[in-house]
Amino acid sequence: MTIVDTYVEPSLRAQPVPHRLRVGVILESPAVPRWVHQILDLLDQSTIAELVLIATVKKDEDASIVLPVAPRASLLFKLWRQLDEKVFKARSMRPDVFDVVSFAPVRSRPELLEVQITLVDNRFECDPKDLEAVMRAHLDVLVNLSTVVPKVRLQESVRCGVWSFEEIDDLLLKIVSRMSHPSLPIENCINVAVSNREGRLPCAYLPVDGLSLFRNYSNLCSKRSAMLAQCLDDLRRHDTQYIQDLLQTPAANRGAARGNVETARLLSRMLVRMVKQLIRAILFHEQWFIALRKRAPDEDWTTGGNSLTIVRAPSNHFYADPFVIDRGEKSYVFFEDYSCAQRKGVISFVEIDAAKGCGAPQIVLEEPYHLSYPCIFEWHGETYLLPETKDNKTIQLYRAIDFPWDWELAGVLLRGVAAVDTTILNHKGKFWMFTSGIGSSDSWFDGKSELFLFFSNSLFGPWAPHPRNPIVSDIRRCRPAGHLFLADGHLIRPGQDYSAADSWAVTLNRVDVLTETEYHETSVGTVKPGWMKANLGTHTFNRSKRYEVLDGRTLVGPLSRRNSNLVMETVNLTRPLIELI
Repeated sequence: MTIVDTYVEPSLRAQPVPHRLRVGVILESPAVPRWVHQILDLLDQSTIAELVLIATVKKDEDASIVLPVAPRASLLFKLWRQLDEKVFKARSMRPDVFDVVSFAPVRSRPELLEVQITLVDNRFECDPKDLEAVMRAHLDVLVNLSTVVPKVRLQESVRCGVWSFEEIDDLLLKIVSRMSHPSLPIENCINVAVSNREGRLPCAYLPVDGLSLFRNYSNLCSKRSAMLAQCLDDLRRHDTQYIQDLLQTPAANRGAARGNVETARLLSRMLVRMVKQLIRAILFHEQWFIALRKRAPDEDWTTGGNSLTIVRAPSNHFYADPFVIDRGEKSYVFFEDYSCAQRKGVISFVEIDAAKGCGAPQIVLEEPYHLSYPCIFEWHGETYLLPETKDNKTIQLYRAIDFPWDWELAGVLLRGVAAVDTTILNHKGKFWMFTSGIGSSDSWFDGKSELFLFFSNSLFGPWAPHPRNPIVSDIRRCRPAGHLFLADGHLIRPGQDYSAADSWAVTLNRVDVLTETEYHETSVGTVKPGWMKANLGTHTFNRSKRYEVLDGRTLVGPLSRRNSNLVMETVNLTRPLIELI
């Protein structure tokens, strides 16, 4: 049996291609923030893009006097930003993103050019000689990592235009706006200017840290090298028109101002939100439950019965992450059984008999560490279980010795990873493994907003990382939420939606392209928590030929009724379970 011992994050340098894009960069100076250094290092080492030009900016002596500037930040905003960085920098997974370091190319031999610029119509114009030097470089892309905004003549000298990121002030204003409404994700994008056309390429939708400006800002900047790698790879694969078709209209404004009054209002809202969360944590706790309903063999995949059977755990437990499998005349629902006293989960199951109903829960798998998300499936007459073992930094596979009672460890598919909600798909003779949390140890951001894919010819490996990883960067649908299933001839991948709140809803995504080199999906439906009164969220959705299963969560307060045993009840749906987009 062959297994992969550790995961090595792929990059542009790992994928040889027939030709390389010719890329240049514009810098303020050779000393750059570390997130810029990451981009330069990626281009220097890349086998997809060739770093052929590094241009540093030399401004007129009086240029700084006439530069268009953003509204000056208020004193309160500056104090908040300084205090926030002191408090949260040490608690950030990316504390060194803005440290200034010098860059020197190692593998590439780029032309070094000092560009003399002047200000014309609020944009910078290059000296004609420098413009000629840029044109002689025959660039495919010019990446602007400075604060200058080039005029059209420079844009026209590059085949696919000038690419840049949001300016610091614009980005800070966007973050401040989202911190006022933390249920909205932050869009991370690349600006593209080709001749007279300008637009943005949305690359990722990331979660918002409702408390820290620094953590949000550092997270956005640290993702830029991966974003640029994906977009350059898209350009190499599909050429210019593909990129132009993806461009969206630039944002019309920068967002709210950062005056003393506006900053004070934001800080007061944050304080109120913190107090509410503290009171809620003291007086209430969430309790997850599982739910199921029968399926008719000939029914449409979006329809079903109007009622659900709710299975509630005893008050000192909760049940979540249900998976269902049919065996003979019976069906079995495996789920996370979390003990509040032990503060860890085990894998339990309930047996569903068409005549006798749902049986009592039974524990079938327990480890010294937390277990959840029991992804269960069959292959070659054997039944396998792939629970989440993030706390053990592994992806572990178990085989049934005596289904459903006894299980043995069959293999470790990946080591040294904090992977969450790993899901296996056997499709057209190949195994595909979807998982989140691979790219970073910062589970707050990456466990929710990045989806990674691996593939293998065998269940036991070796597993190869997909060259497009992360294949999806969108907090609204990334993290796996159950088995992929067929509907109307298409694969549907359930993904968790964290945009409105933690574990808020499930997004159903149609898989349009699934190959060893490409992946693309389109969101086609949702399972929102409103299907039951007082339900706060749903984050797992699975189905077999006989049943659909999902989970939900409610608040339990000091006056709530306590149950020492499992409770089952039937509830009527308050809205359709699956809603098409």
